[in-house]
Amino acid sequence: MHRTLTTLAAGAALWLAAAVLAQACPSTGMTGATIQYSAAQLQTPQVLSATAQGFVPLSGCPQIYGGVGYAEAAPDYTFYFNQMGGTGVIFDVQSDCDSTLIAHTPDGAWHFNDDGGTGLMPQLTLGAVEGRVDLWLGTYHANDVCPANLTVRAVGNTVPQGGCPNPAGVGQVHYFSGPQLTTPQQLGGVPAQGRTELWSCSITGTGYVDPNPAITLQLSQMDGYLLELSYNGSCDGTMLVRTADQQWRFDDDSAGNWNPRLQIEGRSANGTVNVWVGRYGQEACMGTLSVRAIPSGPQPQPPVPPQGAGLAGTWNVNANGFPGTLSFQQAGGGWTGIMNLGSRQETLLNVLFDPASGRVEFLRPNPGVDQHYVGTVSGSQISGQFNQSGGGYEYGWSASR
Repeated sequence: MHRTLTTLAAGAALWLAAAVLAQACPSTGMTGATIQYSAAQLQTPQVLSATAQGFVPLSGCPQIYGGVGYAEAAPDYTFYFNQMGGTGVIFDVQSDCDSTLIAHTPDGAWHFNDDGGTGLMPQLTLGAVEGRVDLWLGTYHANDVCPANLTVRAVGNTVPQGGCPNPAGVGQVHYFSGPQLTTPQQLGGVPAQGRTELWSCSITGTGYVDPNPAITLQLSQMDGYLLELSYNGSCDGTMLVRTADQQWRFDDDSAGNWNPRLQIEGRSANGTVNVWVGRYGQEACMGTLSVRAIPSGPQPQPPVPPQGAGLAGTWNVNANGFPGTLSFQQAGGGWTGIMNLGSRQETLLNVLFDPASGRVEFLRPNPGVDQHYVGTVSGSQISGQFNQSGGGYEYGWSASR
């Protein structure tokens, strides 16, 4: 009996400790997801996936002066900034709920922001910073939980905050071919936002846009297809597109429920297609951009590999600007491969090759971040894309011999 009471008491104590921790104010005694950045890296804005949520009222946390809404005890991210050279950092959030930002800097100071960004979105700017910064994504309303994108960038970089759409701007880059897009591709975490009224830019359309596109599509083999772009968000969004043949296209509500949709002839989509997702009213939001190719005539037939074409042998490879060699050979009923980039030799994993279509696929076990490669063999050439650890960013690669 005594042992049972002791066990119950111990369990109750653990439960009470957990409950107290869950109700604690934001604390630097814990760490979030740990990431290191330098000033050079932050010249390119870094976009991270997160969740805005909070259960502890900041009104009971006097150390966070001016804090409103709700947060959690543990930070979402713990950043280590090094080699900053006096450079500051800007944090931006796009989320589906009214979110907030809290930061604790190496000098011991707490920083808070609610609506400093677009609409109800927060933004925090820190001056020259070096060392550890803890960051919390909270909410204005109790018990809100929503997905969010956190952008981390250097103060003074080239990300514009206002101005007309720049035809030469670059957004998040994706590489697709027409045959690939017969299976619709869903690009998540795309914000509908903007600071400049489109009517003031001599471009037909309404609502607000930003200078740089949200998405840059690098498209090929689009002849014989219609490119369809549709956006699904929780606010009244708009869509502006700069086609590969340098034409502006705009839509507001064609997809229904205040969402935009555009269809573009394939001959106008071969090359670079830039997509801006704007907002019609005051509210910004997050959403998903669907990209697909609809056959508009006789469907192109897959190329027939030339006689003698194959995968085996050594190739000169260029992976997103990094040169090296790539070797394949058959082993039993499958394939093996080796990649040499710089001074590092790596044995490839899960090498797959279809001689009928020329499709080749493999994993490169890059230290810390596996890379997934997909390409098409055509004679003495291979071309394709790769991404890192399943991430949304697509990079181009090619090989020849």
